[in-house]
Amino acid sequence: MTTLVDAGARAPGERLDARPARSPLYRFAGLCLDLYRRGGRALWIATPLAALVVVPEFLQHIVEIKIGMFASTEAFRAHALDPLRMGFGVAKVAGLVLAMLAIARFWWTGSIGAALRMPPRALLRTAFAVALVFALELPFDLLRRVVPAGPGMALAVAAFLIQAFAFVYLVAALLDDRTMTLRRTPAQWRAALLMMVLLVLAYGPCFALHMATHKLALGLPELAVWAIMTFDALVVGLLAALAGTALALGYAAGTGQRLAR
Repeated sequence: MTTLVDAGARAPGERLDARPARSPLYRFAGLCLDLYRRGGRALWIATPLAALVVVPEFLQHIVEIKIGMFASTEAFRAHALDPLRMGFGVAKVAGLVLAMLAIARFWWTGSIGAALRMPPRALLRTAFAVALVFALELPFDLLRRVVPAGPGMALAVAAFLIQAFAFVYLVAALLDDRTMTLRRTPAQWRAALLMMVLLVLAYGPCFALHMATHKLALGLPELAVWAIMTFDALVVGLLAALAGTALALGYAAGTGQRLAR
């Protein structure tokens, strides 16, 4: 399936020659289909990257089953803040973030090795971009504490828009796209919008399924709980794969560039 990020370019990161003469809605539908096609493929063509979150997620499930968390609704609530479970939860969240970012780099660079080997310049630039996002939020956060509700909403919108463009620069740094400078980011509204919308489409359904598996497992025999939680670990891997794909796909489509694969 050829989408906006594939058509008319010959090398990774290369600018597209011309956009297809199709309606914006048609192109967006193609991106949504490509999001799920690529996200599903990433589970088996980039398995080591998805494993960054699948393994800690499954380890946390082992702890949850061993402490009897799925015995009942009451047991689930009682063990929700269990220290051992929470410790594995921190590892899981870290794995989720790493898997998502690595899969975004995988689609941009074209290989698992290149996705994991971030050049020092990209690491430094990414660290700067993260600091910039937080720095831009700080003054708005302080103002919202003293400004009335009405103007406070306007401040919230302004903060969101500014951080959306800072997020474009952050993704560019992560992907090591040196053509994207801070000066260029205010014009990248298309990339900001596509990344945010695709992230919602990637995260929403998978997170809903993730929550449903936990409710489904309550009170079931242990063998059934093991089966459901094994499936859930793969669901979380798919969530990371889709979210990482959403970043790469939205950025490439919004900036008119080509993914490596």
